[in-house]
Amino acid sequence: MNSNAFVAKYDAAGNAIWAKSAGGSGNERGNGIAVVSEDIVYVTGTFDSPSLPLGPETLVNSGSNDVFVARMNRETGIADSQATDGLSVSPNPLSDRTTVRTAQPMTNATLTLINDLGHTVKVVPHMNGSSVTVLRDQLPAGIYILQIWQGGKWMASEKIVIMD
Repeated sequence: MNSNAFVAKYDAAGNAIWAKSAGGSGNERGNGIAVVSEDIVYVTGTFDSPSLPLGPETLVNSGSNDVFVARMNRETGIADSQATDGLSVSPNPLSDRTTVRTAQPMTNATLTLINDLGHTVKVVPHMNGSSVTVLRDQLPAGIYILQIWQGGKWMASEKIVIMD
């Protein structure tokens, strides 16, 4: 039997606003959701179908059970094809360290890394300027969401991959 992943949005009274599913000929599973801001939601999961349509993008499976991270528009539930928040991360994937650059200079900003289960696994406070080097430290290989917060408000986010 095949299974699909889904995400649904409800209002404060419990009424369904929208629901979106992701599925192919195999098994798809949603593993986590991270609400970044009023407008942005990240969804993570796995799929073993040959391909997985997510909004305007179609992912192609390269093994028996691949991981996906989708950035979804909170109002429509449609997966966004790319971020436009002025953040770049290089190298990505990384094994030891990466450099994060922002279009707007940071002032006393905080960087957080969130794992595929939605847990915050690293916090780098008091960042200033337009770039910062982030060390892997003891983080295991996997897919993470990197977020930049400034003055208590979300500034930018990006998916990063840590490899051994």
